[in-house]
Amino acid sequence: MKKSAKIGDNFIRVAGKHSENLINYLRYGAACAADEAAEEALLSRWVDSLPEPVCTEMRTLYAEMAALQTTEAKIYKALDKMEAIVQHNESAIATWEPQEYALNLTYGVEQSQFSPYMQALREAIRQETLRKMEQEGATPQP
Repeated sequence: MKKSAKIGDNFIRVAGKHSENLINYLRYGAACAADEAAEEALLSRWVDSLPEPVCTEMRTLYAEMAALQTTEAKIYKALDKMEAIVQHNESAIATWEPQEYALNLTYGVEQSQFSPYMQALREAIRQETLRKMEQEGATPQP
């Protein structure tokens, strides 16, 4: 029981870290790499400013998530990708960039492959994307 409580607690602590990056990456492409590096530097400075033991704990958690070696980290990454698509599905389709129609159907699929449950969840989100495009008369563009 202690393990699952830890997993949930760890996930909540780091879950929001990248939630806005997809939209910027889709719109601005490689220019976002500099933004991501700047975000990482700011995050590092912020974590370093925290009192101990919180500083060390957060640094360890972020390193775990970046390494993607644990099931928890893989869930975090897959859900981070899926959450961006859910946001797109909730927004007006008029706000979508042309490349987002096709990308919204595949973004996060790779990160979901480690788990049948995560694959099914990603497919459900894909189906929602397709329904939205159909309702709006939109089609994926290469």
